[in-house]
Amino acid sequence: MSESERDEYIHNFAPDRVQVGMLLLKGLLFHPRLMLRAFRKQPGLEDHLSEYAPRVSYGRTDHPLDGHGPLSSPLTALPKTLLRKSKSVLCVSLEEQQDRRFVFRAKAYNIFGLMKPDEFYRHVYTVDDNTPFHVCTLVIDFPRDDVYRLRLSEGTSPVDDLTPMVCSDIEDPDCRVELQEVDTHYCLSTPRIQLRIHKLDFRIEVFDGDGKKLTQTGGRTDNGFGVVCDAYPLGFIKDRRHKHRYATESFSLDHGEAIYGLGEHFGPVNKVGQTIRLWIAEGVGNTTGRSYKAVPFFVSTRGYGAYFNHTHPMTFWVGSKEFSKTEVAVESDHLDYFFFAGEIKDILANYTALTGRSEIAPRFSFGTWVSRMSYKSQSEMLEVAQRLRDEGFPADVIHLDDDWFEEAWLCDWEFSEERFPDPAEMCRQLHAM
Repeated sequence: MSESERDEYIHNFAPDRVQVGMLLLKGLLFHPRLMLRAFRKQPGLEDHLSEYAPRVSYGRTDHPLDGHGPLSSPLTALPKTLLRKSKSVLCVSLEEQQDRRFVFRAKAYNIFGLMKPDEFYRHVYTVDDNTPFHVCTLVIDFPRDDVYRLRLSEGTSPVDDLTPMVCSDIEDPDCRVELQEVDTHYCLSTPRIQLRIHKLDFRIEVFDGDGKKLTQTGGRTDNGFGVVCDAYPLGFIKDRRHKHRYATESFSLDHGEAIYGLGEHFGPVNKVGQTIRLWIAEGVGNTTGRSYKAVPFFVSTRGYGAYFNHTHPMTFWVGSKEFSKTEVAVESDHLDYFFFAGEIKDILANYTALTGRSEIAPRFSFGTWVSRMSYKSQSEMLEVAQRLRDEGFPADVIHLDDDWFEEAWLCDWEFSEERFPDPAEMCRQLHAM
C-alpha cells in the first residue's frame, strides 16, 4: 500500500480524535450511569454500551478473554483496553545455551496499549527503544530429538515447574541440537524437528525433519484489522475486573486439520470448533461439556501433540474463536508445556513415557458393561443378572453405581445391611452365572 493510499484510508475510516473526545465528554455529562456501567463486569454482553449483542452471536463464552471483541465505539473501547493489561512477547534474544537448553530474554509489551485508531486496517504492534516493556524468560529444552519443552516466566529467572504429572525422565543422552542464527531468526534443529524462532514480531515456526511445517506458535492474531484482538501472542494477560492472570499460547490450525484429546468429553471426537474448559465438575449427565476427567494433552493430524504441565484451570479454543488457531489460556503466572512431533502413535509413546503408563486392564473389563442409576438391592441386582443370561445378552460387568451404600451418595464404602444383606454370597452367585 502506498503512502497516499494509507493516508486516504486513515482520512476516510479512522475515528476523529476530537470527535471521540467530545463523545466521551458528553457521555460523562449526560449519561454518567451508562459510562460507569461500561467499566463494570458484564459477563453476558459482548459490548457494554452500544450494540448489546450477546457473545453467543460470535461464538464467544463468558471467559474474561472472550470479552475483547471489535473496538466498535469509543465507549466500548475504553473498558476493553484500560481494564486489561498484557505482557505479550514481541521480541526475543538468546542469552545463553547450556547443552540442549536455550535461554532467551523476552521483551513483553502491553499490546492493548499499542492498538492505535489510525491503524484500524492492519494489525501491527509498533515498538521502539522508548516503548515500555517487561522482561520475561523463555526457556526451550530438547529432551529428545522429537520433543521440546517450552517454559515462560516473568523476570530473569526460569521457572522449574515440578508437578506430579511428570513421573519419568525421557531424556535421550544422544540427542544433539544445532543452533544457527541469521539476522531475522534463530534456528534450533535436530534430525526430527526444527524451530525457527523469530527475533522480532515473535513467533515460532515448527517443522519436522523433512521440512514440513507442523504449526506456528506464539504469534499474534491472524486477523488483519487493528481494531480487533481475537487471539493473543505468547505471554500473560491480567484482567482487572475478574482479577485473574492468564498465560496465553496458540497453535496455527490448518483447513482440514483435526485435533483429538483433552480428556473425557461427550461431544465429537474431533475438537475443532469447540471451546473446552479443563476443570473437573460434577457431570450430571453426559450431554454437556461438564466432565470428570480433564487431561491437558492433545494431538493434531498435522503431526504434533502438546502436553501442558499444569494443574491450573485451562481453556482451549480449538478454532472456535479465531478459526485459524488453537488458543490456550492457563490461569497461572507461568507457562510450561511439552511439544511432541511425529506420528500419533509415536506422540502417544513419548507422552505416556513422560507422564506414566497404566497397567493393562483385566480381560473382563473389555466386555459389555450394563449399568443404570442405580441398582437398589441385592435381589434386584441378581434378578437383572439372571435375566441377561436367560435372554442370551452378552454382559461381563454390572455397574452398581451409588445406591449400595446405606445412604445414596454417602460413599462410606459399606454395603447397606438391609438392602445388601450378604455381598459375598451375591458375588458368588454372579460369578457362577
